[in-house]
Amino acid sequence: MEEEYVFRVTAINDKGKSDPKALTGPVMTKDLVYEPDVLAEDRCTLSWSAPLHDGGNPITHYVIERRETSRLAWTVVSNSCSTTCHKVTKLLEGNEYIFRVMAVNSYGISEPLESSPVTMRTPFVPPGSPHIENICDISHDGMTITWSAPDSDGGTEITNYIIEKKDRAGIKWTRCNRQKITDLSFRVTGLSTEHEYEFRVAAENIVGVGEPSLSSSYYKACDPKYKPSAPTYVNVVDSTKTSITVSWGKPLFDGGSDIQGYIVEVCKDEEEEWTMVTPPTGLRVNKYEITKLTEGQEYKIRVCALNKLGVGEPISLSGTIKPEEKFEPPQIHLDSELRKGITVKAGGSVKIHIPFKGRPAPEITWTKDEGNLTEKTVIEKAVNFTQLSIDSCDRNDSGKYTLSLTNTSGCVSEVVSVKVLDTPGAPQNLVVKNVKRDSVTLEWNVPLNDGGSKIRNYVIEKRESTRKAYANVSTKCLKTTFNVENLIEGALYYFRVMAENEYGIGQAVETKTASKASEVPLPVGKVFLTDVTKTSATLAWEKPEHDGGSRIGGYLIEMLPKGTDKWGVATNTKTCEGNVTGLTAGAEYQFRIVAYNEKGKSEPRVLAAPVIASDMTMEPIIKMQFNTYTVLAGKDLKLEFNVLGRPKPKVNWTKNGQPLKVTSRYIVTGLTEKEQYEFRVTARNAAGVFSEPSDSSGPITATDEIEAPRASMDPKYKDVIVVNAGDSLLLDGDIYGKPLPDVFWLKEGKEIERTFRIEVKTMQKRATMTIKDVTKLDCGKYELVLKNLGGTKLLARTGPAPGRGELLHPNPAPCPESCGPPTFRTASAPGDVLNVVYTTPVICR
Repeated sequence: MEEEYVFRVTAINDKGKSDPKALTGPVMTKDLVYEPDVLAEDRCTLSWSAPLHDGGNPITHYVIERRETSRLAWTVVSNSCSTTCHKVTKLLEGNEYIFRVMAVNSYGISEPLESSPVTMRTPFVPPGSPHIENICDISHDGMTITWSAPDSDGGTEITNYIIEKKDRAGIKWTRCNRQKITDLSFRVTGLSTEHEYEFRVAAENIVGVGEPSLSSSYYKACDPKYKPSAPTYVNVVDSTKTSITVSWGKPLFDGGSDIQGYIVEVCKDEEEEWTMVTPPTGLRVNKYEITKLTEGQEYKIRVCALNKLGVGEPISLSGTIKPEEKFEPPQIHLDSELRKGITVKAGGSVKIHIPFKGRPAPEITWTKDEGNLTEKTVIEKAVNFTQLSIDSCDRNDSGKYTLSLTNTSGCVSEVVSVKVLDTPGAPQNLVVKNVKRDSVTLEWNVPLNDGGSKIRNYVIEKRESTRKAYANVSTKCLKTTFNVENLIEGALYYFRVMAENEYGIGQAVETKTASKASEVPLPVGKVFLTDVTKTSATLAWEKPEHDGGSRIGGYLIEMLPKGTDKWGVATNTKTCEGNVTGLTAGAEYQFRIVAYNEKGKSEPRVLAAPVIASDMTMEPIIKMQFNTYTVLAGKDLKLEFNVLGRPKPKVNWTKNGQPLKVTSRYIVTGLTEKEQYEFRVTARNAAGVFSEPSDSSGPITATDEIEAPRASMDPKYKDVIVVNAGDSLLLDGDIYGKPLPDVFWLKEGKEIERTFRIEVKTMQKRATMTIKDVTKLDCGKYELVLKNLGGTKLLARTGPAPGRGELLHPNPAPCPESCGPPTFRTASAPGDVLNVVYTTPVICR
């Protein structure tokens, strides 16, 4: 019985409980792998599988208990079992028991796993009946009986054979042996001369005595009186250039005494003298190879039997025969069991024993259809058989094994199928498709080897590139495709897939390269035409709202001339502005912008209206922030204004209606810091004549020009900033100072570290910080800090104290405290560093 469970975890603090988080897949308990194996009436063996989950700590041992089904109390069998099997002894025959097992780790004992009830009875039965093979060596008071073992030993070894006899004149069977015997022959003595007897044999094991064999025929107890008759036949079974092999049958009549042997004689065809080629005492077998014959010579052959009274009548081979080489194609003798195939569990052994024949001796070759033979494979080759053996089999040893025999007379082959019951092999061709910023799709093919059992499901796991351990994604995938969700945007992942059958989880196939959880960027925002001439056009656009999880690599400006239907790439740029050149004056064009990252191109964004290549005219415009400027005497005055106009306007400066004189500037180098110098200027004309020098500049100290840092931010930051979760937060400001100040962004007084969500940029006169996909954790007070060599002057603080940001829920309640406006302040720091801080509270909802 299998049951599925789903677990979930809830975090609790002094504010309450979080939402529960469920595991990605169920946890399954399993029954005992095997029912208790009864070894005898008082003992049995238990085996089980290890828990699917060890609780985060290794299993140290198991506790085993038993109870009789008629009782409620459990008895400890073992409290220190370190393996997943155990032999239980001292049980009572006929009683019914239930067993249970509990796993133990450093945190305690698991829930028990119970077996089904089992009754203690011996699993063995009495052996089957033997078969009487022969009764021989008959004399006046005894004879020898031989038999074969029964087909079944009853499950345990045979400990004794019981031989019984019965006189033809009697009705009672009498036991012949008093001692235990395990041989398959026995000489019965003490028989009455001239009496006829029949015999039977029974086998005995630890359970008891089995059924006796069928009774033999009647045999008379008497000494032999005649020589044996001739063998029933004689045949030639083999031949070479110098030898002939013959076989023969047993005589029909042994003369009343056992056949002691056979004598073989030969004679050349043209001669009459017979020569004995066997020992005088005869052969105990019915086959013999006659050697040292002359090639091409014709021979006559005869065979006769021998008993106690002497040599009987011979039987001659019909005609004559000469020794010559015999050729026959190879033949494989494959029994019916091998034709059905071999099935073995993983870890077991395979032995394929195949006899064969063929003349001359064939060449033996073993092959495997699904690949090469492994190093574990041992091949034995003999004259008339071959054997392939594999120990410690696994799934890779499954397949079809082919035996091929080849000689000059032909070739033959046979196939034997081997199935190893094991966990599946690795799935094939794992690929990652449909990569998005939070999900990917995995696809694969079924394993080449299913382990001899139908694949039940697949197990999918993932691993971030920065981690070593894999995390489970699913254990119940039934298809060869799976969508992995809830990935971290921009993170790199490896994936692996394993197949599972009834024998467990098989080998894994892993992705060779990491896949980034990202996708193509969204289209760019609004597209603007900022300039156009007869041969060029300048466009600008807004960045995409989302980069797809990968940094945007650049932008493509594509154009479509009027009258064509094919868009072409006009230029490639890294910024949100680009210039297209090479246009034809007066021609009409359409433009569109495409953003791209490492995953590909975004959808294009088209400029709203077509553009005609012609020079643009614009009335001059001067953009001035102020009309009046105040400067201290002795200080520099610098006025800068943006001037717009097409064609480019000519700029003239006047003072009180009079043109300004253009003065010359010269940079003097090689001065010593903090030393005082005086300067004067002399003019020289083209003729080389020098003027009188100017008045002295007076003492001037050589020191750097320093301007304390300052910042200017949009008035919108005076209010509390409210941002929806998942949106982006942008904080920016104009920065000033000489030398250019260093920029620091702080949150709650601590410097912000850059991550893939936080982008910080510092330009010549501007500082920005963007936080993507804001969460509750991004709520708080942010500060912009500027530092340069501005002296140690302490400026007065302006504006009220900074406000306090509050976290807003989806249905926010009013802030418990009012949120004050941002604060701009300058303050002195140790040494000669001046800090400028701009503070604004931020609220996320």
